[in-house]
Amino acid sequence: MTEAVSKVTEFELRQFTGTESYQRVDIRGLYLASDGVGYVFRQCRCYWLGDVISSHARKFLRTDFVVWFVRADGGGVVVTAEDGNGGVLHRQKIDYSDLGQYYDLSKPLRIYQQATGDGRATLILPSEY
Repeated sequence: MTEAVSKVTEFELRQFTGTESYQRVDIRGLYLASDGVGYVFRQCRCYWLGDVISSHARKFLRTDFVVWFVRADGGGVVVTAEDGNGGVLHRQKIDYSDLGQYYDLSKPLRIYQQATGDGRATLILPSEY
C-alpha cells in the first residue's frame, strides 16, 4: 500500500517570515540555509538542490542578489540562476527528479541567494526576504 504524499505549496512556504537558525548547505559553510529553505529540503526530499546551488553559486558570491528558480521540465526540472532582473546567470537541466511529487511545480520554486559581505551567502525563501 502506498502512502499519499501531501505536497508542499507556495502558500505553506509563505508562512516562513524569518528564521531562528541557519544550517550549512555545503561542507565549507559558505552557504547557509534559512529555516524555510531547510524545510523545503527536508519536506521535498531535495537536498540535491542545495548541492546544485552550492556547486554553482561560487560563481556568484560577489553578486549581492541571485534568484534561483526550479521549474518542471517533463520528468525532470530546470534549475536557473537569475540576477533578479530576468538575466540568466546559470541554467542546468536535471533529466529526472521526483520533486514534483512533493512540491506543486505549477509555479516555479524560488530561492533567494543573498551575499553576506564576508564571502558567504544565505539562501532564503521570498517570504523571508
